[in-house]
Amino acid sequence: MKGAKAKLISTEGDLDHWEIKALVSEPNSIEGIADLLSKRIVSNTPYTRGTVTLSASETDKSAINWKFTDDEGHAWSGEERIDPAPDQQGQFVVTLKLARQPDDKST
Repeated sequence: MKGAKAKLISTEGDLDHWEIKALVSEPNSIEGIADLLSKRIVSNTPYTRGTVTLSASETDKSAINWKFTDDEGHAWSGEERIDPAPDQQGQFVVTLKLARQPDDKST
């Protein structure tokens, strides 16, 4: 992540979903990481049609959800979670998940 100091922990996925985990040391707060990720999600989500819609709680900055439609009309949802690293004070585990939503066959 540009503007951050992070170390990749794991990544996995396929064409319909993926998950990435990283250990982040800068920014060094949940609020700082959430702010940076929110800006990156909106500006760097590829192949969007329409807008990227973020939702986050005013009281819980550790979780952000977003939705977008790709250039082929498929709906996607994303989830970001920030948790304090269990054994590294001042660092955080960031988990990003992205999943394609099932196509609506009823129309």
